[in-house]
Amino acid sequence: MPGLTRTVSVVVILAAAAVAGNAAEEPPTVRVTGVGKVSAIPDLVEISIGVTSQAPTAQVALALNNKEMTTLFEALKANKIAEKDIQTSQIQVNPQYSVPPQQPREDYVPRVIGYRVSNSVNVKVRQVSALGPLLDVVIKGGMNQINGIHFKVADSEKLLDQARTNAVMDAKRKAEQLAKDAGIKLGPVRQILEGEATYPNPQPLAFSGRAMMMAAPTMPVSAGEQELQISVTMTFGIQP
Repeated sequence: MPGLTRTVSVVVILAAAAVAGNAAEEPPTVRVTGVGKVSAIPDLVEISIGVTSQAPTAQVALALNNKEMTTLFEALKANKIAEKDIQTSQIQVNPQYSVPPQQPREDYVPRVIGYRVSNSVNVKVRQVSALGPLLDVVIKGGMNQINGIHFKVADSEKLLDQARTNAVMDAKRKAEQLAKDAGIKLGPVRQILEGEATYPNPQPLAFSGRAMMMAAPTMPVSAGEQELQISVTMTFGIQP
């Protein structure tokens, strides 16, 4: 398992005082929160790729866009991207209007001067090393929209299991240390609460139009390392 690290934040509650007027006493407890972290190298990439086409009529704009998208699908297939890893995410057809003069008249009415068609797909690349060459191919093939890139660990559940174990170990260690320092003995575990797991945010990557044509001949891509994190709060009783 690559680079395992652990961090723990602690909240201690030693509540034993009886509440006046209450028949039952609140049992004394020790509560700690452990945060387990696990680092791993991503082995899956999700990216959005598409094309925007413009023409005087909607029919021509759609025809141009369909041609470009067909080229995209062929390029993805040629680069061994499975059909299950390609999903259409957006199709839009929008009219384009004339721009009013610098000093518009009160009676100026915008008119439709063309249509813009946008079509994009979400693609899963299961070999990170193949992402750079794939981007080169789709850019040269006429794609003019690349939005968002997300490196992920495909089997993240196993990593979260390890992070969860780390968090429990840290919580127990901290509780034992606090009990020793306070001169008390821990009792059984009374409650375990799991916090929300955290994942890395998608990395921004966007090219459009002329910027894509000016991209380097071979686009370098580095997956780096990701850290998954989960927290566990444990409440222990205190022996008399």
